[in-house]
Amino acid sequence: MKKLMFVWLLAEAASQSYVYAQPYFVPNATPVSQSIFSPTEPGNQQCNFFVWLPEKNRIWFDLKWISDLANLNDVDSLIAQTAKLIQPLMDSFTTDGWVRRIEVDATQTPALFRVITHLDKPKAFTLMEDELTQVKIDQDTLRIKFFQGNDHTSYINLLVNNIADIKNLPPNVGKRSLELIYAAVEKNYKAPIKNNPRHNYYAVFNLETGEMVSPDKKNYHSIRSGGDQLEITLLKPSISYARGNVFTGFSFGASFSYYKSNKADGFRIGAGIYWEPQFSFNSDASGKIKSFRNDFLTFRLAETPNKPYTNFELLTAISVGYLINRSGNYFEKNTFRIGMPGVAAGRLQLEPELYFNNFFKNVSPGIRLSLKIL
Repeated sequence: MKKLMFVWLLAEAASQSYVYAQPYFVPNATPVSQSIFSPTEPGNQQCNFFVWLPEKNRIWFDLKWISDLANLNDVDSLIAQTAKLIQPLMDSFTTDGWVRRIEVDATQTPALFRVITHLDKPKAFTLMEDELTQVKIDQDTLRIKFFQGNDHTSYINLLVNNIADIKNLPPNVGKRSLELIYAAVEKNYKAPIKNNPRHNYYAVFNLETGEMVSPDKKNYHSIRSGGDQLEITLLKPSISYARGNVFTGFSFGASFSYYKSNKADGFRIGAGIYWEPQFSFNSDASGKIKSFRNDFLTFRLAETPNKPYTNFELLTAISVGYLINRSGNYFEKNTFRIGMPGVAAGRLQLEPELYFNNFFKNVSPGIRLSLKIL
């Protein structure tokens, strides 16, 4: 009984001392070091840019938002300072063959770092000249937290064959990598309306060739996909044929897109409303050219891939328009226009249409070719 009481008292004392040290106990709480060095695990950010370096090393810009690129003033100096910080341990890292991840918090002064050695990973061996030799297969990771905001963090990751390789990277590797990224991002996204800082980006570059290898060069703008967003259509000219007449026109409106998948091969569902005037020209008895304008108010529902259309793929869209302004004798009062699924290539869209008034009176087919510019 005394032994039991003694054990119980020890447990009680330990419990009390623990409560005193940590009064707000939370089961499975995140370690403090994790919240300092890597509150966001690699691969869980919205913007990921990979740059292949010689010897199969890589630099990975692991950003929460694309706007965090503006916080990277001098990547090469940041890498050099980090190499100096961990220099005292580098020699030991090169000889034991263990795979490591070194995490650096460069947002603090002085910078902090921690070393995670993956002792659980098996070691690989081979025979070289009848001598057993250890072979290191997995790469080391240097993860540098360079930005700490109120609600997010961003990182630079270096994936290298050995952590000591960070001292022998190509000259100006950071500057050259950022130049490749900026060139790709700005190629098609200079318009502020398309530069939502919270869009998702993904691309892979080759530093030696200076090319973007994924997505390929034909689809530069597919590096960007977005979160749920409001998209405004400023200019979408069109030409259509209906009721024996040719019409020119354009669309102006807005849609809200819900992204079912943010991946490059995913798609989004959008619902929008548009003002769509249609213009026609005819000559009167005296030979004078007269213009006519018929305005449709259109509701459109579409499923659109994150990657751009290429070789006239199926356009999954349907729309319902109602004639709100009538001019000339082209359409009857209470005319409806139904847009049906068609084909699309890039920004070019070809859609069949159906016109009728009231309850499906005077039904006639039509077709429209449009080009989204802004």
